[in-house]
Amino acid sequence: MSKFKVTYPSGATPIGPEGLKDLIPDYISTMSELNQAEQSNIADGFVWAEKQINQDLLNASFVFKLHQKMFGQVWKWADFTIGSSKYMFSQMAMAVMLGL
Repeated sequence: MSKFKVTYPSGATPIGPEGLKDLIPDYISTMSELNQAEQSNIADGFVWAEKQINQDLLNASFVFKLHQKMFGQVWKWADFTIGSSKYMFSQMAMAVMLGL
């Protein structure tokens, strides 16, 4: 059972018990700690992305790899695999974002 207890600010999306099962760091117990962990992980993802020279930035595999680099240290769902329902959903979401 997670020790994550938080009062959410107005308009925030609460994280339910099912969502907390995907939280990787076990030290996180506040929204501030979660925000800090996500911010650090996203910064690491940007550093990785800046080193990717001559990449097609709108290529699906690049976007999925970037997603994993930006969230994979905090959330288990960031490391979805091809064929999983989360991967399929992400493909549809990307198509919508790109207007395909």
